[in-house]
Amino acid sequence: MSAVINRAKQRYLKAFKIQLVLIGLMIAITQFWHPQAMLSVLSGSLIIFIAHYFFVYWVFFRKLVKQAKKMTAFYQGEGIKWFIVVSGLVVSFLGIPNFQAIPFFAGYFITLLLNNLIPMWLSKQI
Repeated sequence: MSAVINRAKQRYLKAFKIQLVLIGLMIAITQFWHPQAMLSVLSGSLIIFIAHYFFVYWVFFRKLVKQAKKMTAFYQGEGIKWFIVVSGLVVSFLGIPNFQAIPFFAGYFITLLLNNLIPMWLSKQI
């Protein structure tokens, strides 16, 4: 395993931990500020967090047989990520009582932003 991939793995593990703490903080603030919107924010955040987590797992942490299969794993991971996002959106829109779109998408886009910024910030710190 190359040193670059090992560093990326460690960076993503740290990023996921930091991101979970920030999502918890965002949910706590929402619970205090607007309790009716908390479930919408939570579902928006968890959809993109879980999708990104499975993508990173599929690409970096699975055991691949050959080097040529790494690009295939990347595309498979993207397919899994899209499936999780679309399924989560459908379940959230149809299944959450008192669904609120603005808090949902606020949680979704904040978490999406964190998915990109935290690993970049960690790469600058190391």
